[in-house]
Amino acid sequence: MHMLRRTPVSRALFLGRPNLFRQGCVSLEEMTTPDLEATVERCRTGDEEAWSALVSATMRPLYRLCASYAPSAAVAEELTQEIYFKLWENLHRYNPGSNFMAWAWRVAKNLLI
Repeated sequence: MHMLRRTPVSRALFLGRPNLFRQGCVSLEEMTTPDLEATVERCRTGDEEAWSALVSATMRPLYRLCASYAPSAAVAEELTQEIYFKLWENLHRYNPGSNFMAWAWRVAKNLLI
C-alpha cells in the first residue's frame, strides 16, 4: 500500500476522535440525496462538522467493501480510514451533481486493488 500525503487539516479530522467504526452512525439511507449533496458541498468549503456527518453516513458501506478485501477487522478499519484520507484530499475533484457514493466507491476500489 502506498503512503498518502496527509495535510494537517485531514489529520485533525481523524486523530483523537472516538472510534467511528464502533459507534452508532447515521445510515446512508437516512440521508436524502439533496442532504448528501449539501453535506458534500459544505465539506468542499472545509466544514469539519459536515465532514463528520458525511463520514458517519457513508461509513458502513465503505467499511463493508474494505472488509471484503481485508484479512481482519483491524485491517479493514485501517483501509477504511485510508479511503477517507483519499476522499478528503480529492474532494475538490468530485463533480457536484453526480452520485457521490459512486465516486467514493470508485476511489475506494482504486485504493483497494
